This record gives sequence, structure tokens and C-alpha cells, in this order.
Amino acid sequence: MTSEVSMKPKVSVLVPIKDGQQFIARKISELDKISYSNLEIIISINKSSDQSVEMARELCLSLEDCKLFIQESSLEIAKHFSFLVRKATGSLVVFSAVDDSMSPDFLEEAVELFQKNPEAVAVSALAYYEKNSHGTEAIYFNLMGNRRERLQEFRKKARVSHALFYSLTLKTILMEFSERYPREFIGRDWIFNLELLMQGKVCHTSKAFILFGEAGLSRQKDTFRLQANKKRAKIFPYRNLIANILRLAIKEAGELTLPLMIFAIALFKGNMNRAIRILFASNRH
Repeated sequence: MTSEVSMKPKVSVLVPIKDGQQFIARKISELDKISYSNLEIIISINKSSDQSVEMARELCLSLEDCKLFIQESSLEIAKHFSFLVRKATGSLVVFSAVDDSMSPDFLEEAVELFQKNPEAVAVSALAYYEKNSHGTEAIYFNLMGNRRERLQEFRKKARVSHALFYSLTLKTILMEFSERYPREFIGRDWIFNLELLMQGKVCHTSKAFILFGEAGLSRQKDTFRLQANKKRAKIFPYRNLIANILRLAIKEAGELTLPLMIFAIALFKGNMNRAIRILFASNRH
């Protein structure tokens, strides 16, 4: 897949928020410092129980070309993210979680890399994590090889897939994916990352970064808590993801079938180990 990125394409920065009042002021300040000029900012507050709505309404007044949406009823994660993608008017889109911090130069460097690499479908930032949960070194995905090499590289670093999901991405890809996997759009972001690297190469920035927070507010903890209350989901949370990877392997029906099957088997083994630990712990109590 070849991207056609104009000299100054419009970029849509999408910010989903759920009970994020402690991060909103910092987030608005960060968005105001973005060096790239041709952009729109779209913020959506998803039925929060705190003061997120009031704070966002006041602080968004300082941002140029900012659209604020207030969801009257709580949306599922997939629907919330799909809502934001549909509202975007830019040809390039990036999600920015309220508890994450994006360096001001990320979009500038990312767009430049898009222009220099016409085969690219996304550009990821150097990734750091708060509280050193993944060490202090920057994490990045080197996904500029062929499809087999890209798949192998992703499998090595799938545990830090945030660095890939929160890339600057072609809007057309996000639209297609959200329609094809309406319930797997976020939270099970590996399947999106796999689809992304199947379609084209992914560059990474050399200086610009994203600092990922630990709060996980963009993932809407209440939704995951609800899923965790279902015994089957708690014991085997990757079942839908594994099924989708197996379907992707069958669809590929070529050199990537075996690597995808190996990836699915590795996930299955990890999930079985998790299930055994959970069952063993419940029996002890």
C-alpha cells in the first residue's frame, strides 16, 4: 500500500477522555504547544463521573480548531474510538490518550517521514513509559522490512504495542479497521497493529516521543472491570484476539500463514498459563 501525503496534510488529533480531570489541564497545555500547524483537535468526553466536562469546556477555549463532544451515555471503547475517527477530517490521524504526553515536535517529524517514505502507512514515536514500567530506554518498532520481517519484529515487542497503536496513521486504514473489527478496535490493539503492518511499512521518529501514562484512562477501566466480572473473559481474555489472528492467517494463505499461526499459539500458551494460575489461586482460597 502506498500513501499519498501532500506537502502539508491536515492531521486530526483525537483525544478520548473518561474520568480524566487530573490530566486535562496538562493535556490541553500539551496540545497548545504542538509545532505542526495544519491540524484539528477533537476531544470526546465519555460520560464521566468527575469534572472532566466542565474543565474541558473551559480549557478548550484556548485551543485553535478544537472540537469538543460530550457523550450523553457511556459508549463502549470501540464505539468511542470509532466515533472519533468518523469525526476526523484530516487524512492523517493520531490518538492521544489524556494521560499520555506527546512531544511538541512529534507531528512535524512524523509528517516529514511520511513524505520521505511513500510506502509507509504509519509513523510511530519513540515510546517511554512512566514509572519505568518497561525500563528507561526508548522503545520503537523497526517495521521497514518486508511483511515477514515486520511480523517477526512486532512479535518480539507486542507487549509494548502502545508504541505502535498510537502512531500517526492514514485515516483510511483506521476507518476500514473500525468497520471490520467493531468490537476489537481498542483494548485488543494487537489485531490492529497486525493489520497495520500487513498493509505497509511503519517508520519511527528519531527524536520525537510519546510518554505513556500508567493510569490507562484511555482504556476506560470500568469497561475492563465489567469484562473481568465474566468468568470466561477473566480466565481467557485473548480468545477473540486469537480467533482474529487465526482468521487473518487463513486469509493470508501464503508465507505469513505459519508466522501468524505461531503468534496465535504463543498467545494461547500464555493464556493457558494465566488460566492455570487463576484457577490454582481460586482453589487455594
